[in-house]
Amino acid sequence: QLYRQEKLPLLSGDRAKLAETHLDLFTTAWGENFEIANLSESHVARFVAGRRSGALAPPLKGREPAGVRDGTIDGDFRWLRSVFNFARRHRVSGRPAIPSNPLEDLAWPKEKNPQKPIASHERYTRTQGHTDAVDPKGRLRCILALARLTGRRESAICGLRAGSVRPTC
Repeated sequence: QLYRQEKLPLLSGDRAKLAETHLDLFTTAWGENFEIANLSESHVARFVAGRRSGALAPPLKGREPAGVRDGTIDGDFRWLRSVFNFARRHRVSGRPAIPSNPLEDLAWPKEKNPQKPIASHERYTRTQGHTDAVDPKGRLRCILALARLTGRRESAICGLRAGSVRPTC
């Protein structure tokens, strides 16, 4: 309630709409009169299960609700953590609205970023063997070598210009 009264009116249109969506999701999951002091791992697990299955989703215009992945769930809880931090800093009768953030000791899924695939040395040498047929001027050979030796993306290497590189030593 405090967030709806104090913070929500100060948000821009899109941010307010996003905040309303988040508030509705957590209220649907835990109830209108849920006391945040009682927040536990089981509440988090129920929310996560509902979001993953699609049973807990914002209303979609003409589409069936679908489950979401860990990155979205992480975003939901990071938003909720910011609301709790707001309440912790907000004073009611001279005291913080809540003494501490109840999410501090709770865990929720985080998105796992898989490592980029790394080409083997054999693949690199085979590709280098065909570069002259594709690009007789040798630019592709240079790009592949820079990518292999620096770990930079080919698109970043292609964007390099003569004056854009500064020595680091």
